[in-house]
Amino acid sequence: MGGALVPFLGIAFVAATVISLTAALQSAHFVDAQENPIGLSGFVAFLLLPFGALSIVVVAWIRFVERRPLASIGLGGAHRLQTFLGGQLAGVAMVTAIVAGIWIAGGFDMLALGGALGSLGAIGSIAVLLACFAVQSGIEEFFSVAGCFPPSPPSSVS
Repeated sequence: MGGALVPFLGIAFVAATVISLTAALQSAHFVDAQENPIGLSGFVAFLLLPFGALSIVVVAWIRFVERRPLASIGLGGAHRLQTFLGGQLAGVAMVTAIVAGIWIAGGFDMLALGGALGSLGAIGSIAVLLACFAVQSGIEEFFSVAGCFPPSPPSSVS
């Protein structure tokens, strides 16, 4: 994303997408005046819309400003779906280990989950939020990787 400009572009891209969508999220009653999500639909909108907009901005920058293929930031290769899913699985494993550690340390009562797991609606909400977090975390990773892979210099080999 531009070498030395990466931190500044990153801040600008995040600020532009968040600021441009905050008013829309508030007017649609997905977030309150303090930008806190309202209900399940608010969390879904809060996770998907700003991060989706950020991914579009980054892809547009890479393709149209830097004029390089998306494969240059790791979005290529024969096994890209398997690589992505492996990364998602590693992320789920890490989160699971962290939550297990908090539980073992006495940070929360596992029996308190019984109420949530006893309701089909709650399980559905949990599944929706997990899917949204997977998309959001994937976009965060994409954003980070896009900034870490500078454009390749032109090849001198003819």
